Amino acid sequence: MPNTHSVTKTALLHLCALVLINLTTSYATLAARISIYASSRNDCSLMILGPIKKGDEEKFRRIVVAALKTRCTWVYQVRVYSTGGDLQAAIRIGEQVRTLHANTWAPQYGRPGSPYPKRQWWCAYFGPQNTGHTAVYNIRRNKGDPRCNCASACFFIWAGGTLRLGNVLGVHRPYFDPSYYSHLTFTQARQKYNTLMTYARRYLERMNVPQSIITTMFSTDSISVRYLTQREVDLMRGRPFEQEYFLAKCKRWNNACTARLAKELSINAAQKYLSMYATPPWYNN
Repeated sequence: MPNTHSVTKTALLHLCALVLINLTTSYATLAARISIYASSRNDCSLMILGPIKKGDEEKFRRIVVAALKTRCTWVYQVRVYSTGGDLQAAIRIGEQVRTLHANTWAPQYGRPGSPYPKRQWWCAYFGPQNTGHTAVYNIRRNKGDPRCNCASACFFIWAGGTLRLGNVLGVHRPYFDPSYYSHLTFTQARQKYNTLMTYARRYLERMNVPQSIITTMFSTDSISVRYLTQREVDLMRGRPFEQEYFLAKCKRWNNACTARLAKELSINAAQKYLSMYATPPWYNN
């Protein structure tokens, strides 16, 4: 745990990982695995799997910079499957995702017509040499792969996407390590928490997360998790100004025009990303 009291500059800005009932030790102790997949279209996709640790933002940066220099010209998507972790690391990854103009994917609920039962969550993992497989998790029975989730700090990464897909998204308010927070005076606790709330809120507002979702998050205590409804998730699919820009340019959704425009924006974003993250300083917060 962090050993400093600074809020805005340290890992005390922390959303602790959501611990599911009977979560196995093998999953709980693993750090996030960040994988990259290069397609034949000259784009790359990334996957973040597991608890988000301090330093994962730097791991993500190194992987993306190396890929853009050698393997691909733009990043298409970031799949994020995690029960939570370090808030500052998540925000820094989310900011990188937004700079890349990349889409984000969270797990999906099984739905009618899909090969997975309605009460299961499913994730599309990919691995070495562009291999992959599908994982499922039933939270009620605690059966399957519990990493197939996107809760707590994971939501902050997902929010960085320009087009945000998937619908398994759990939120609660950020909180400090109790071993630190319990030793503050009441006045200190109020001041520190107000600073933490401001830090989290400003990021979510920059990512165009509606105020109704932010209110829901901050209204949910840190030992609970509120999974968003489909209607709430649909409020965050994309950025309003960008959606209207695409409609003005292309007249309708999901056609060759929108695909071409999205690709052009992402290629330009990749060059901006390299100018920002290839040499230090990389982070402003």
